[in-house]
Amino acid sequence: LSFFILVLLNQAIGGGLPLPGTDEIDRALDALYRKAGISAQPASVQGDVRVHFIDVGQGDCALVQTPEKNLLIDAGDVGMGDLVADYLKAQGVQRLDFVLATHPHADHIGGMADVIEAFEVGRIIFSDIPDHLLPTTRVYERLLDAIAAKKLKLTRAYPGATYDLGDGVRMTILAPLEQYTEDLIEYSVV
Repeated sequence: LSFFILVLLNQAIGGGLPLPGTDEIDRALDALYRKAGISAQPASVQGDVRVHFIDVGQGDCALVQTPEKNLLIDAGDVGMGDLVADYLKAQGVQRLDFVLATHPHADHIGGMADVIEAFEVGRIIFSDIPDHLLPTTRVYERLLDAIAAKKLKLTRAYPGATYDLGDGVRMTILAPLEQYTEDLIEYSVV
C-alpha cells in the first residue's frame, strides 16, 4: 500500500522521480501524514471494501466500493466516459456517492462529464485551484456544464477532510497542502 501511495504522489507531482526503497517510502509517507495532521497507522477495518483500477489507457480511473457507497476517482481521457459508465454498471453501481477529480487535465477528467450524466451523483470533490490556473479547455467546460445541469455543487478538497464511505471505511484527503508554483498537477487531490 505504501508503494502504491508513493506512486500516486509521484504521479501527482508530475512523475520522473526515481522510486525509492521501502524504508525511504515509509519515511516519506510518515512526513506526509504528519504534515497533513493525521495518523499514519492503519485502522482496523472489519468491513468490505473493493478497489477497481479501470483501464482507460493514458489516464487514471479508480472505483472504490463498500456495500453502502461508491467513490469514483477520475474518469480517464476524452472518449472514455462510456467505457467507464459501462464498467460501473457492470459492477452494479447505480449511484456515485462521491466523484473525485484529482486535477483538471483531460486524461483525468475527460470522461467525467459522461459519467456524471449517466449516474445519480452525491458529492463532487475538486482541488482548490487558483483562478489564474483554472483551465479554459472545452473538456473542463463540458464537465462544469454536466455538474451544473444536475445542480450539483463542488466540494473543495482540503487536507484532513474525511468522508465516510460506509461499512467502517473512511477516505482522508492528504493533499494539496499549500499554494504551489504554477504547475496545475501540484494541486492534485491525494
